[in-house]
Amino acid sequence: MPDTNQGVYDMTNTEIQQRCEQMLANRCTPERIDNLRENEVFVFGAKPNGHHKSGAALSATEKYGAIEGKAEGMSGQSYAIPVHRHRTEIMAEAVSRFVEFSRSHAELMFYVLPIGCGAAGMEVDVVAHMFKDAIELNNVYLPAMFIKAIIKSVDKKGVTSARYHGRWYGLMLCLGEQSGRDMKEKLKDKASEVLTMLEISNEFPTEFGYVNQLLALEKQKENADKGLSEVELQNDYILGAIEAKKVFLEDKKWKRLLVDGDVK
Repeated sequence: MPDTNQGVYDMTNTEIQQRCEQMLANRCTPERIDNLRENEVFVFGAKPNGHHKSGAALSATEKYGAIEGKAEGMSGQSYAIPVHRHRTEIMAEAVSRFVEFSRSHAELMFYVLPIGCGAAGMEVDVVAHMFKDAIELNNVYLPAMFIKAIIKSVDKKGVTSARYHGRWYGLMLCLGEQSGRDMKEKLKDKASEVLTMLEISNEFPTEFGYVNQLLALEKQKENADKGLSEVELQNDYILGAIEAKKVFLEDKKWKRLLVDGDVK
């Protein structure tokens, strides 16, 4: 039976914070997992090629039924999520599929490990944001570090210029996906960017309006970046790009990207 709790995108920041505090009290992934009950699932990070040769992935293979060569999905009492340090949008899509799988299997309890934050070297804030939707599900346990990072994100006052730039870049990538353009190549320098913007304005006039608004918001928010480290700015940029991809996958209501706060 699906979880019927209030959806995270219907919650206020205060409600999200309260939910996270409840999770810290009684719904965190144990620091050590030695065995599982019949209805419990070990959720681990996998290499994109599905080679489970070390760490949690090896444990998943040896103890919980993970299949060598399978980089994503349920096997035995394990669920693999592929880790993409440099392609975070791909990893975010895999996490979204995991959340939906968990939602439709309320009879199971899922213990999510600190995926990507060990040897892969991903920032906790970036990965935690991917799992934000999971806080509404009573059958998903998250690492305490993820929950604390989500609390920190809703405590922040407004959106930085870096995050708006990430949303702009993410929106452009999505338009490239729709039109068959390699946007990473098209946006590699200023001259190519200008030409691409002109092409997009003709092909996607409505979406282009949001492209321009995001650029304007980025400019307005330059002062919000002061005092932040390069790592924090990079994390905000990545979060913005992930938010754009999320809107693309959910409903393409690009107005959601203009909010001065988390995209809901």
